[in-house]
Amino acid sequence: MHNSWDKNDPKDAQVILHMLRIQETQGYHDPLRAGINDVQELWKTNEAIARAKTEIQQRILTHYLPLYFPEIDPFRGNSRSDWFFASSLPFRRQQASRR
Repeated sequence: MHNSWDKNDPKDAQVILHMLRIQETQGYHDPLRAGINDVQELWKTNEAIARAKTEIQQRILTHYLPLYFPEIDPFRGNSRSDWFFASSLPFRRQQASRR
């Protein structure tokens, strides 16, 4: 309500009392009891995977490609996944045939 940067417990208590008086409250819904705990866990896992994928993609684009493949620099403005996977396709085929 006051949206201040400092922690002021008496002010926080006053805000809580005011919110209770005007009945501006939210109920707590237990995810386990509501049966959505598995969905929440899947969502958190998906979010962690997406974050890691983005981090790896950024690391490849900003560090490894310019360092080891400087000739790719003119293509860095294009769609990331299109040119990257198209350029790595021949290498994946060679590795697959060696197995």
